[in-house]
Amino acid sequence: MARYRIFCSKSEVENLPAAVTVEESYPAFSIVTADAEAIAEIKKHYPVEALPELKPPPEMPVVMGLAAPERTRGPYTVAVRFRAPVRPDWLKAIAATGCESHGAIGSSTLVLSCPNKTSLAKLRKLASIARVSTYVPSIQISPDAFADVGTQADDAAIAAAAAKLAGAGGDTRRGRKQPLPGILTASFFTAEDRKRAKRHLQRQGIRALTETGDSALIIDFTGIADVAVAVQTVAALAGLRSLAEKHVKKLFNDVARQVIASGVIDANPNSLGLTGSGEVVAVADSGLDTGDATTIHADFLGRVRDIQSFAIVPFWSSMLNNPAGDDGPADLHSGHGTHVCGSVLGNGVRSQTLGLDPIEGTAPEAELVFQAIEQTMDWNQQGVFFWLFKIGRKPPPNGLFGIPDDLGDLFQPAYDQGARIHSNSWGGG
Repeated sequence: MARYRIFCSKSEVENLPAAVTVEESYPAFSIVTADAEAIAEIKKHYPVEALPELKPPPEMPVVMGLAAPERTRGPYTVAVRFRAPVRPDWLKAIAATGCESHGAIGSSTLVLSCPNKTSLAKLRKLASIARVSTYVPSIQISPDAFADVGTQADDAAIAAAAAKLAGAGGDTRRGRKQPLPGILTASFFTAEDRKRAKRHLQRQGIRALTETGDSALIIDFTGIADVAVAVQTVAALAGLRSLAEKHVKKLFNDVARQVIASGVIDANPNSLGLTGSGEVVAVADSGLDTGDATTIHADFLGRVRDIQSFAIVPFWSSMLNNPAGDDGPADLHSGHGTHVCGSVLGNGVRSQTLGLDPIEGTAPEAELVFQAIEQTMDWNQQGVFFWLFKIGRKPPPNGLFGIPDDLGDLFQPAYDQGARIHSNSWGGG
């Protein structure tokens, strides 16, 4: 006997062979148990989908050689697998147990928080539930994420790191990723989960905690004696959604012309003639030309709805002589942001005034919301040490250090200005 989804109406369920056991019926399909012979007959009349066997729940990962301790008290974060797609009455029954839903994983699994053993026991008794297992958070930590985190910043250490860097030709990084050694971001399901976790971690001596967004913590493990125990303590917290390395973001989109293909929108015989008229596009990048909408590059003049500049985020404050610095929205260093905006919505006015064919972006009639996220950095000794020794490169004089730790703080202001497209030619990690 196996489980199947039969696509038929509720009224047609009564016509199924007697050898078929109907578990649940929905407006457009039913979940049934049947043998191969019965299903072969049903396939002559209805579409049938074989349902996979329930896999055993994943085990809590071993992080840095340590297994998570067993929880002896609530709250308990659990993944609940139902025997069929979730029904509204099942959700009411769950609410009656005192457990709170954090959201769905697919059509048949919910992540729940149960305040105590009593509510967990009530949950396990519900007939609609096939399995209750401990929720396993996403853990993304590389083996060398904590290499040399205990080394202290002093003149000797900086000199040694600089010598190593010089011997490596100026860069000891591996690949495109730039993880920040010893720094992890812990994301929780709710703000209350984060609040409870922060109190617990502080009692455990983990105090380098920075709140970000609605429900995340940035944790600095560099001053902690036993890093492995500390990381596993975080990994075992109730309400933890994910634990991952924090990375330095880098500018991308330096080969835009080859990617976009000049003239493709208008020159293509199948073109729809789209120009972006009536649309608002947001671009978050280094800066935009002069940073002043009244003196901006001719290709954008009159179409800049808003320009914002995002100051250096608090994470870097201890490493800087200019914490929370903000050098404004002008494109002071690379010209990258101006270039990207040209790719997005430049209208070619400047090239035409020079007697050239118009060099246009993809949406030359759209409006622009620009968000400057590149900032000039004045590193102190601790910051210089951090980059030389831990990142393996010279401290950058500027970079994308205004990107909020919670990207919602970047997207929401743009959305509030009417943007429904958000361009980000940067990334990493």
